[in-house]
Amino acid sequence: MTAKKAKESVLEIVFKKKEIDKMPFADPGTERQLKDADSPLRLRIGTGVKRFYVNGRNASGKLIKRNIEHDPSAYDLDDLRSKARAILDEKDAEIELAKVGGKITLMDAIELRFSAFGIKSPDNEHGRKVATRLHYEQVLRRYADDWLDLDMRQISEQMFETRYKALKESFRIKRSKGVPVLDAAGKEIPQLDENGEPKKQKTTARILRTYISALYSFIRENKDDPAFADPTAILKRTKIKDTIPRRKHDITVESATKFLNAALKFREEQPGRGRSTNQARACTNVILTNVFVGMRSGELRRTSNSMLMLSKTGSPIGFDFTAEYADQYLKTSGRYVVAFSDVLRSIVVEQYDPQKTYLFQSDVRDAPLSESSLRPYMAKICELAGIKRYNLNAMRNFFINLGGRAGIGDVEMKHLVNHSTKQNITDGYANLKNDFDYLLKNSQKVTDFIMRECGISKAEFGIEQGQANELQHAMELFDKFDPEILRLVMEMHEKKLAGK
Repeated sequence: MTAKKAKESVLEIVFKKKEIDKMPFADPGTERQLKDADSPLRLRIGTGVKRFYVNGRNASGKLIKRNIEHDPSAYDLDDLRSKARAILDEKDAEIELAKVGGKITLMDAIELRFSAFGIKSPDNEHGRKVATRLHYEQVLRRYADDWLDLDMRQISEQMFETRYKALKESFRIKRSKGVPVLDAAGKEIPQLDENGEPKKQKTTARILRTYISALYSFIRENKDDPAFADPTAILKRTKIKDTIPRRKHDITVESATKFLNAALKFREEQPGRGRSTNQARACTNVILTNVFVGMRSGELRRTSNSMLMLSKTGSPIGFDFTAEYADQYLKTSGRYVVAFSDVLRSIVVEQYDPQKTYLFQSDVRDAPLSESSLRPYMAKICELAGIKRYNLNAMRNFFINLGGRAGIGDVEMKHLVNHSTKQNITDGYANLKNDFDYLLKNSQKVTDFIMRECGISKAEFGIEQGQANELQHAMELFDKFDPEILRLVMEMHEKKLAGK
């Protein structure tokens, strides 16, 4: 194997598996770097580790340095070369948007969005299918053809509302041949899905709304320009409902047990380190947190660290969403307090990094984990559990459903999950919605019910039985004494300790 120097510290060679396997590890404190002559693949040899990576400029001209995960005992160099090339074929959304310049059309947005994600493949599970892109283009050309030459900032809410109403009333996406199958009585025989249940038909209006909203969201996220306001937002303000009813989730103790066991198993089976491991564990933690907190998935995922309530030792004990934050980022306005149960606290403590902006932050940028990042892990967990796939908001249903079985009343549940309590007149006087002790008591009650009914030990979350018993004893004190009395006792105890 001949070698020549490409750079002073990087040798360029033709990678061969047998020879790479024979190469000795580097001495402590040193590192060797090799570059494949046939591809952008590189190899870093350190003390006790050989790691493949890619170092080059992608299709947008951005310098990319990224490790490529592989099994040291069984890997294929051609496969690694393909992965390296695929990484450099990706485009950077911000750079591509800058190239476009001032005017951005819907077709520009489609090109940029699908180029940024890449094509879905075993090596790119977050990518998008070619068929999905084609369907985007087909829907827009058919139902928004007169908008295609417009700058996206020119498409107003009124324009979208008019088009949406027209489509909602006159069009439906029907079966492949467009002809319904009728029984002997002339009634339509419903088309069934893989579970034998009637398929819900999506209206053209709903699909157009989804696609338009996704494109605006992508552009705003990467261009950071408020002028690209989503015109579909008018439907929320005017409360125009889609024709498809909200999805109902079939949640039982049995399905919850399977799901939680699968999620814990999936989380613990991840390798010890690496960006993909951090991503998998963080995404699983979002899902588990949602099971025990009952927040709306998007609101939880985007939670800023500044909204955390910390103990005197700096450990997270709850969320305290200010009225200003809620008005801007939450569906329900007004202050919203969340008290962490013991299990919930253990998950959040593991995830919390005070140096980051968000509790569930992306490893590659200063932004929260995206919904598209979470979905593949939800699918894997459901597959591992052997149950029908849940969407992300189903975790909120888990909490509400199992909380009701735990004996939590409607008003108490509204306080826990931030539903409006305007119709509960007495609630305004009690101001229970933001009472931490009251919320902690009910949150812990739901958690204990879930753990008990699902047969899961709190040790799975790193909680020793002694800690659980102490917390249970503390919760019993809340039942016996006025919370204000307990606060006074704590203050007296702290003063006593300070005087020693």
